[in-house]
Amino acid sequence: MKLLPKLNKTNNILIRIAIVVIVYTYIYYQVFYRHDIHVTVGLLENTVENKVFLPLFISASLLMLVNLFLESKKWQFLVSLRERVSAFTSIKAVFTGLSVSIFTPNRVGEFLGRVFFLEKTQPMEGIFMTVIGSLSQLLVTIVVGSLGLAFFLPYYYSPTDFSTEMLMGSLYVLGFLANIIFLGLYLNISFITDLSRRVIKPEWKHWNHYIEVFSSYKTIELLKVFGLSFLRYLVFSTQFYLFLRAFEVPLTVGEAMMLIPVIYLVTTSIPTIALSELGVRGSVSVFFIGVFMAGQFSGVGDLQLRVFAASTCIWLINIALPALIGTFFVYHLRFFGKTNIDTDDE
Repeated sequence: MKLLPKLNKTNNILIRIAIVVIVYTYIYYQVFYRHDIHVTVGLLENTVENKVFLPLFISASLLMLVNLFLESKKWQFLVSLRERVSAFTSIKAVFTGLSVSIFTPNRVGEFLGRVFFLEKTQPMEGIFMTVIGSLSQLLVTIVVGSLGLAFFLPYYYSPTDFSTEMLMGSLYVLGFLANIIFLGLYLNISFITDLSRRVIKPEWKHWNHYIEVFSSYKTIELLKVFGLSFLRYLVFSTQFYLFLRAFEVPLTVGEAMMLIPVIYLVTTSIPTIALSELGVRGSVSVFFIGVFMAGQFSGVGDLQLRVFAASTCIWLINIALPALIGTFFVYHLRFFGKTNIDTDDE
């Protein structure tokens, strides 16, 4: 039996090494082999002489710190229900979550990567707390994206008769009602606990203890989480706009307020893995901005390259760079048996 703790420790170390190798290999592949990166470097050489390029690029890059700070504050607030976590620990958890999520569909690995920083909270409770934060961020994306879509649709398809006008009007009403329902469900998220008590089989009743987390937050607390998610949304939307302007995509602030939420809404709704996420982001951005600016920009190909470059930069700054930083904190990850000797070499 004495071999078990040592085996667990060995397995933990091997998994940590694997995570680091995957993160570095994937980002190396993106940076040195993907055509998107070469396009970005080429445009950087052409646009760096523009006087406004450097201030815009640096401002957008620095906003990454604000983005991650808001996410760490949101997670810190959510887990305070069970234990106090320092600001530095919360930031480390966010960075590590990004590292673990690099190879998971739609970056769901963030849930798992963060819970290992909790000492007094059950892992499943920590995961459910993190899920609440992700749901609030998703809800912001849906609500703001729906508003942007309502303004964008007339540009993409203008009704020509009464029946199509009625159809579009019905879509607006359904979208409005859907947002109200989603907001209502989020602010009354305790319904998940009530539902689980009714549908979970007797042999799985122990899950109810973890699912109780959903009924532990008051409406005012959920609103605070939603507010932090909204602030974070404003930050990375501003980042995207600044990168677009840095690469001389001539969007006004008003146009960006309409298009960027639609891009994020569609991107979020597409199931992706890390190996395809950058391409999906770029393709969606090119499509919507291209549709809106058709005829307004000389050279469609040039517009596509500039939009791809902006999408690539925001991916590098908000995902790739934090994921690399997160690899320095993977020693916190313990996938097997948390034993007393774990701290002997940590």
